[in-house]
Parts: sequence; structure tokens; C-alpha cells
Amino acid sequence: TQEEVAAVNEAFSSTRQEGNTVWSTPVSGFFTSYYDDVTRLDFAAFLQYFPDDGTLSAGDEAEAAALAALPGYPWGISPGSVPIHRITRASVDAALERYAGITSANLADTSGVPYLEDYDAWYTFTSDFGPGMFVCAGGQVDEAAGTALLWTDEGEDGSRIELALGKDGENWHIRSHRNTA
Repeated sequence: TQEEVAAVNEAFSSTRQEGNTVWSTPVSGFFTSYYDDVTRLDFAAFLQYFPDDGTLSAGDEAEAAALAALPGYPWGISPGSVPIHRITRASVDAALERYAGITSANLADTSGVPYLEDYDAWYTFTSDFGPGMFVCAGGQVDEAAGTALLWTDEGEDGSRIELALGKDGENWHIRSHRNTA
């Protein structure tokens, strides 16, 4: 029904607004890549616009130095030159548990994002804004099987984006995010 579609779109809203500022939501990361199994999502894309747990500043010299010492650290950047976003494992795991029923330990690959074990955090350098989005236009639910397939409007080429959910107890969790093109 239209009410159910509206509820889905509210639950999977990629942004929230506080005053004149728009922020990405943790669920938006699930819509930045396509995957047949949520444990195989593109982790770097998932974290690219993930709400951070703070941006490194001048008071974070030790953390910044540890980050800069990582192999492949990009551009020789330092706090203040570009925003360096700290994203804790606790925040990532909370989003993964809420929306997919898994944790970062269940992901097939978490490489591609700088990580500091001493701070139990990943770091991103995104300074623009482009969270992933899923705008539900319809769907079908199979209560007996505990599955739901949601979809967007069709594109000009006839393809659509599909989001598969599975029921775990009382909770619905993301299982896949596919482009039918």
C-alpha cells in the first residue's frame, strides 16, 4: 500500500535535517554499492558518507601521526587540510546490526579504508556530500517465507533497483541491493 511504501521510505531515509544542515544517515551506506549478499557490500563505499564520530583536529596529533604512518596513506594529508572523519567500529557495527543483522566481523572485506587498531576506527577523507539512496516505489512481502522484495521506479532502460529483506525474529534486515540492468 502507499502507507507501507511511505513507511519503507521513512525507515530507509538517507538524510536527516537539523535546522539548515542536512546529514547522511547510517543506512545510506547500504545504497552506495550493489551486492547479492550484504556481507559482500563495498566497504569503502559504505563508509564514504557514513556519519562520523568526529573529525580529527589539531588536538589529535598522536592519532593523526598513527594514521599517516599507515602504508598507502593518501596525499600526506594532515588535520585541517581536508576533513579526516573518524568512524568507530562501534558505530559501524551498530548500523550493520540494526539494518542487516551482522557486524563488521561478518563482512567479506573491510580493506580499502584506513583503520587504526589502537583507536578501533576507520578513517575517511570525504569532503563532499553524496549518500546512497533507495526510494521505494513498490514491493511484495512473503510473510510465510519471511522475505520482502522492494523496488524503485523503473529507469529509462527498464531497469530498477531492488532491495531484498529477510525477517529475523521481529526484525527485517537487508540481504541484497541489486540493479536489474
